[in-house]
Amino acid sequence: MLAPLVFTGCGSADNDALCGPSRSVGAVASVIAIGAFEFDETDGGSSLRLEVLSALSQLEVVVDNAEPDLVSQAEILKRDFERFLDVADELNWDDIAMSNDVVIDDVGVDLNSDAGVYATSAVDSYISGECKFENGESVTDNPALPTLPAPAIPSPTATDPPMEMVDGDEEARALGETIAALFGLELTPDLSMCLGKTMSEIPDGTTTASPSEYQAQFQRAFDACGIEFQIPIS
Repeated sequence: MLAPLVFTGCGSADNDALCGPSRSVGAVASVIAIGAFEFDETDGGSSLRLEVLSALSQLEVVVDNAEPDLVSQAEILKRDFERFLDVADELNWDDIAMSNDVVIDDVGVDLNSDAGVYATSAVDSYISGECKFENGESVTDNPALPTLPAPAIPSPTATDPPMEMVDGDEEARALGETIAALFGLELTPDLSMCLGKTMSEIPDGTTTASPSEYQAQFQRAFDACGIEFQIPIS
């Protein structure tokens, strides 16, 4: 099991960098992993760029203050986010060029791999603990922290949960953290474990149904765990 974050002389600036962003590291990673970049003229990718920079600031704090086993996970994500940012800047945040770039595609594959998902789950879990998130809400005094942000994934089919029976509490927690990250939620370890276990126990009875029907069947997992969140259905 990963050791908890240990802050040694961590000042308020580090705390703001760690707890201030409105999206989790996993939510930002999921946007990159999907690779469907469609920026409107007024934004031009600036919002995503700021979110990536904020995520990198969070990862810097983890790398500087965490135990070695968690540092290694944060460094995996830091390298991928930096690669993405470098290429996106070179392409002037041209969404069409970014969607077809081989390096960005490679970063997406890395973030969507088992190692990438584990890294985001581990980092998000400990950031949640340090910033005291409960039921998707922060109990700190920082008003910039998210309650229930809009899902980072643009389409129902892109958020189909990876349903499979899990073996043990740690695997259940990792599954729950992954699903929570897809929707930009911050959950406690106990809620993540509940979500992962409950999700894996729901029979997939609508595999031939529409994407909306497929998504809707998993709402009861959030309800059963007392997570106030509605799965977006289009």
